Amino acid sequence: MRKAILLVLLGAGTVFGFAHGVHTWRHHGACADGQCWHSPWADYRAERMDEFARACVKAAHQGPTDAPPASTAP
Repeated sequence: MRKAILLVLLGAGTVFGFAHGVHTWRHHGACADGQCWHSPWADYRAERMDEFARACVKAAHQGPTDAPPASTAP
């Protein structure tokens, strides 16, 4: 009886895992239109990436500082 329950659970896990993989592949795979994330969070994700890119460009334009970091040692 235990083996039968275990086999049913493992079989169901295999089927559901495969279905989840196909779903993920379908919705997050390569797309012809360039928009590969089909979710309600796509706009939020794009805004966050733009914000990150702006911060990187700003840091690159500022360049390295010549002053060494302030030391707190006496």
